[in-house]
Amino acid sequence: MRPNRRTLFIALLLLLISIIIWHLLRRSPHEPVYQGKSLTQWLQMGPSTLRDDAFRNMGTNALPFLIHDLHSREIKWKDKCYFFLQRYSVFRTYLRTGYQRHYQAFEALQALGSVGKPAIPAIADCLDNPTTALQAVNVLAYDPRGYTPLLAPEATPALLKALTNNNSSVRTIAANALELSQTQPGVIVPALIRALKDPAPEVRRMAAASFGGIYKKQSDIIVPALIETLDDKHPDVRKSAVWMLGRYGPASKAAIPKLTNLLKDAPSDLEKEIQTALQRIDPARTNQAATK
Repeated sequence: MRPNRRTLFIALLLLLISIIIWHLLRRSPHEPVYQGKSLTQWLQMGPSTLRDDAFRNMGTNALPFLIHDLHSREIKWKDKCYFFLQRYSVFRTYLRTGYQRHYQAFEALQALGSVGKPAIPAIADCLDNPTTALQAVNVLAYDPRGYTPLLAPEATPALLKALTNNNSSVRTIAANALELSQTQPGVIVPALIRALKDPAPEVRRMAAASFGGIYKKQSDIIVPALIETLDDKHPDVRKSAVWMLGRYGPASKAAIPKLTNLLKDAPSDLEKEIQTALQRIDPARTNQAATK
C-alpha cells in the first residue's frame, strides 16, 4: 500500500508542477510590463499609488488579462493547493487562487477608470457570483478617487441588473450609483420606482433619495410613488421620501395632505424634515399657518 501511496503522491506532485509550468508559459511572456515588473507581479503587490500608476501605464494592454481573471473559476481543490504553495516565494508571484484573481482584477480596473469600459460585460457576469457581486458593483459604481460613477453611462445596464441582485448591499450600491449617473432617466427612473418596493429597507431608503437632478423631469410619476412611500413601515424610508418630496418644491403639492397628516404623530427628527419639506412645497401656506 505504501509504494502505491508514494506513487500517487509523486504523480499528483508532477501534475501540479505541470500546471504551474503551463501557467507560466501561457501567460507571463505576453503580459504588459512596467518598470521591469509584469502585470501579474503588480497585481500581487499591495495597494499603492505606484501600483495604480503601473496599471494606468499598461492601459488597454492589461485588459485582456484582467478580463481573463474575471472569468476564472474558483476551484476549491486547486485553490487550496495554490494557497499552500504560496507559502514559498518561488510560487507566490504566479500562483493565484480564483478569489485572488477576481479581487486583484477589480482593483486594477478601478485604477484604470474609464479605460476599463471594455471589461463591463465581464464585470456584469461577476454579479451572478455571490462571492464577487459586491466587488463587481463597487467597480461599476464608484471611482476610488471620488464617489462618482466610474463607467457610466455604459455601465447602466449592469447597474440595473445589480438592482435586482440577491444581496441587498449590492442593490443599495446600485441604487446610489444610478442616482449619481444622471443618465437615461426613461430607463433608470422606473427601475428606482420599483426599488421603492424592495424587501430591504436600506434599498428602499436609498431609492427614495435617488430622484434628484435630471430625474426631476419625470416628477409626474416620481411624486405619486414618493407619496405612496410615506406609508412605508420603516422610519428611515419615510424620512428619505419626505426629504425628496421637499426637494421637488411646488411639484410635490399633491403630497401636502399626507405630509400634514404624518406631522401629527411624527418623532422630532421626522417632524423637522416634514416642516422643511412643507416650507419648500408651499412657502405661502406654511407662513400663514405660522402666523395663526
